[in-house]
Amino acid sequence: MDVRVDPDSSLLLLPSPVTCFSRASYSQIQTFRLAQSSSLLLLDWYTSGRMSHAGGEEWQFSRYRSRNEVWIENKLVAKDVLLLEDDNKAGPVTNGAQETSYLHRVAPYSCYATILLFGPKMAPILGHLRAAFANITQYKQSRPYSMLWSFSELEKGHGGIARCAGDSTEAVKDWIVEVLKDGGIEGLIGADLWKCAFT
Repeated sequence: MDVRVDPDSSLLLLPSPVTCFSRASYSQIQTFRLAQSSSLLLLDWYTSGRMSHAGGEEWQFSRYRSRNEVWIENKLVAKDVLLLEDDNKAGPVTNGAQETSYLHRVAPYSCYATILLFGPKMAPILGHLRAAFANITQYKQSRPYSMLWSFSELEKGHGGIARCAGDSTEAVKDWIVEVLKDGGIEGLIGADLWKCAFT
């Protein structure tokens, strides 16, 4: 997908998460071309697989690749690439399925999300994420947290990237909804459209 966002326009892309079946090979390339006055909110998220399928298919896909590029005018301001690829030809078998070589890099979480934000209309949510992240206190734990998130500013504070990992799709979805709502996105798109975004 190659999208151009006109000056003084906004694009909010809030899809359902990608959920791959066992041995699937998935690839996506998304390029967004913004003017200086354009705004973008891009949600890119994926799950561990079809858990309701017989026996479950947690982290059983062969390959997942996602590349997102954001250009402002003719300058590349963000390039986010993720590749999970199974290199196991004869790995261990768990629950009747061969364990993937990337499993140790993604477990114990079952859903990951990335939110890319750019432009003047994203200033409120960027400010909200900046303040919320500055107030996080971490403690040493004997077990992994059930949810992790981070935020990094880009383009001298005019853009940013938030990442989240959670032990369930619902937990990550709840975090996304809370962040977007507290960051003023409901007010930006209106109550009626907001109701449709995550149903």
